[in-house]
Amino acid sequence: MILFPQLVDLKLSLYAVQIGLILTHPPNTMLQMSKLLNSRDEWKNKATERAAELRELRKTQKRHLKKIAELKRNNCQLEQLVEAKKTLPSSISQP
Repeated sequence: MILFPQLVDLKLSLYAVQIGLILTHPPNTMLQMSKLLNSRDEWKNKATERAAELRELRKTQKRHLKKIAELKRNNCQLEQLVEAKKTLPSSISQP
């Protein structure tokens, strides 16, 4: 049992100063509830923003992949058409 808790706190504070620790708030005190709530709200807002950005990025990437697939199909069709036209004149000129 500690008879003088203030003295213990004072000794701890002095020790912290001696070893170079900086105390942001006095020992045995809680941070204000509003600071805790603000900190939690900031973290939550950042996480929500990151999630929204990632979701938009995935949507954009999906749209781009669909567009790439469509362009590849069109390219393949055009290549087949070019090949068909190349073979067509040679078969006509032979008879």
